[in-house]
Formats: sequence, C-alpha cells, structure tokens
Amino acid sequence: MPELLSNTFFTDWIDQPIVEYVNQFVRRSTTFDYGVILVSFNQLIKSGWMMIVLWWAWHRSTPPEALARTRTQVLGVFVGCFLSMALARGLALLLPMRLRPMHEPNLRFTLPHGMSPLELDGWSSFPSDHAALFGALATGIFFIHRAWGGLALLHTLLFICFPRLYMGLHYPTDLLLGGLLGMASAALGQLATASRRWSNGLLNLAQRWPAYFYPAFFLVSYQLADMFVSLRYLLEAIKNFFVD
Repeated sequence: MPELLSNTFFTDWIDQPIVEYVNQFVRRSTTFDYGVILVSFNQLIKSGWMMIVLWWAWHRSTPPEALARTRTQVLGVFVGCFLSMALARGLALLLPMRLRPMHEPNLRFTLPHGMSPLELDGWSSFPSDHAALFGALATGIFFIHRAWGGLALLHTLLFICFPRLYMGLHYPTDLLLGGLLGMASAALGQLATASRRWSNGLLNLAQRWPAYFYPAFFLVSYQLADMFVSLRYLLEAIKNFFVD
C-alpha cells in the first residue's frame, strides 16, 4: 500500500470546503451530470479543436519569416506538452499517494449520475496531469495567437478543470498546481525552440521530406489529443504479457 498524503492546510481549509460546496449540486440534474461526464471523457471536445488550431497555425498563409517563427512556436508547444506530462506523472509517482475526492471516505462524496466508483482507483490525484497538459497546450497556443489562446485558456478552466472537480477526480490544488506546471512547461518549450538549434532541423525535414515528417507530426498531435491513453494501454498490455 503506497504512503498516503496526510491532510494539510490546503486540504482542510481550501480543498475540502470547495469540493463539498460543488458536490452539493451533484445529482440535481441527470442531464447535467451526464453532460459533464461526456465533456470530460470525449477527446474531440476536450482537445481535438486545439489540434486543429495548431495545424492551422502551421499551414496558415503568412510571409516566410513569420511562418518560420510560427512553426517554431508550434514545435515549442509540443515540447512544452511533453514536458508537462513528464513532470506531472513523475510527481504523481514520486510524491505520497493522495486519494481522489471520490475515493476519500471522510468526504462522503456523492457521485454524479453515470460515474463509476472505481474510476481511476489507485491513481494519485496530485498533481492533475489533465490540468498540466491542457495548461501547457492552451498557454502554447496563446504564444502563437492571443485570441485562440485566450479561448483555449477559458476552455481549459470550464471544460477540463471544472468537470474533474465536479466528478471528484481532483481537488482544487491538484488542478492549480497542474495548471501552473503546464504554463511553466509551455514557457520552457518556447525557450527551448527559440534558439532554433534543433528546431531548424525539424523545419528543414518538413520541407525536404514531408512524406516522413507529416505522418510523424500527425501521430504526435493525435497522442497529445488522446493524452497518450492508447499508448499507455498498449505499454501496459505489453508489460503484463512479459510479466505473466
């Protein structure tokens, strides 16, 4: 049994009151409950449109100098997203286990209609990898285009963070730290590609060998949109095959 994260000031005075306040609205509307679950688990609603924005930014018609800068920024978004996921998952594995609100017996959490009580059982809630990834993705888009980036940040708050709080998957501080982690990762991703020491190589590859670059580009953007779920399940199946 992994070590459990003990109660802290944040748990007692910030997290628990907010979770309890939001939880009082659960099960008042079956339609709303199912709608929240749909938004939370549908990858097209969550991240599909953000991938469209990135592909649009990559291909939009601009002067050559501006296009090279934009494409470098898009590469920086991918770097920031990978970094945010690595940091979030690394911290979740290294830090003491934190039970999710829906699994915390002291909270007596009321589950929304259609929500399985076994959802993510055994997975630590701190920090939120959803908030980290979408914080990085929205912030990265903001660096490229202010209007689309502002919409992406609002989308992250309303359609990523709130549903996970409503369903009892995360505490507010899980989401806050994850979001800050994602924003910092996005900034680091932009700094990493700004020097163009390696990004120029990828840009040249896209120009000279598009038949190789764009399938890989599609695969990376697909995995980001999917939050690497299919890849994680595949690796888990391979591990179980060799262990068994």
